[in-house]
Amino acid sequence: MKTVLFIGPSGSGKDTQSNILVEKYPREFEQITTGDVLRIMHQLRITEGEEAYSYLVKGKWVPNRLMYRLLSKWLHLFGENESWLLIGAVREEEQVDMLDEVLKEHNRKLDKVIHFTLDAETVVERLKNRKSCPLCGKIYHSVYNPEKEEGKCDDDGNNLIVREDDNPVAIRVRLQEYERTIKPILEKYNERGILVNIDASRRIEEINEEVEKVLDIKGKR
Repeated sequence: MKTVLFIGPSGSGKDTQSNILVEKYPREFEQITTGDVLRIMHQLRITEGEEAYSYLVKGKWVPNRLMYRLLSKWLHLFGENESWLLIGAVREEEQVDMLDEVLKEHNRKLDKVIHFTLDAETVVERLKNRKSCPLCGKIYHSVYNPEKEEGKCDDDGNNLIVREDDNPVAIRVRLQEYERTIKPILEKYNERGILVNIDASRRIEEINEEVEKVLDIKGKR
């Protein structure tokens, strides 16, 4: 079993790569995204899920401690013995230790952190015409990841929205903030010797090949 964290700026394809692994190796990998955790726990009316949802409907971020309590409970309920692919689990420096605490509760530790790197201009290009689900946070794109039914989320059927700040100027501002917050996170994981940087500007197939090589799973299907 492996526990892997995918990180990278919006548009870097980390969700796409995770989906590919789950589809190719369904018996080995389980994808865990904070969006899915929030959606499922709210639908099940779990106390922490209801509390977290109350923040989302007000357009606020879910507090870190609450989010990680929610994640831990989700793992207790649904975590299987497969390798875990975590997406969106670490966005701030303090969350590094919080994730460690949750994994320790489940007798796990991070085995690898894959950082998908992408330059600013490519990020801007990829985020054009992006849409998202306001409930689960799933991202869609007319070229890279289109929804099955126009304007509807594949998972929960909610109407997709286009963020008002998905324009080149605003995207660059968010990217600068991402670079600021991600730097200390990368430094911590690099010190542990588990950080791997992957160039996300290439074709999806090429990136997948490198990811599988890093995770030593090639040919296991």
